[in-house]
Order: sequence, then C-alpha cells, then structure tokens
Amino acid sequence: MSPFSFTSDFAFPPATEQELHETETILGFRLPPLLRALYAHLGNGGFGPGGGIRGVLGGYGSSGTFENESDETILKNHYWREGLVDLKSYANQWWRSL
Repeated sequence: MSPFSFTSDFAFPPATEQELHETETILGFRLPPLLRALYAHLGNGGFGPGGGIRGVLGGYGSSGTFENESDETILKNHYWREGLVDLKSYANQWWRSL
C-alpha cells in the first residue's frame, strides 16, 4: 500500500507499474519516490507549474502528444537526469529540467 493518497481527473490517467518500470529502465535510474507516486496515483504528467510535468511512457509529452518521436527517443533526447523533473515551459515551446 502506498503512503500517498490521491484522486485525479487529469487528462492523462495514472501511469501503470509497467510504464514506470520501462521508463526507469530507459533512463537508467529510479524516479524519486514522491514523483513516482504522483505518476502512479495522480496522473501521467501534464500537471504542475508551467505547461506541466512531463509524463513517463504513454503520458504527457510522449509520442503523439507534441513530437513525432518514439517515447524512448523523447526520454533520452530531452536530457532527463537523475534528481530532476522535466517541465513544459509557460509558452509551451520547450522543456526545462528542475
């Protein structure tokens, strides 16, 4: 049982355990526990400051959402680094990592 409790009406439903695991495998590191819980229980990205937090595989910012790239290419090419969170800019022009 998760120590976090959320309900969600976001456009992207919560990420599955498989999507989280596949994303972590591609990135080469585990997501921070709170971020992982947000993806698993709140929504697969699209919430938060600016244009929203990038989702994991199949979520906000994945293939078909904005770019014509595969999910794996998007994750690798947007320089998502351990301990950082990708956010869409306010103008929705680019991604930034915090």
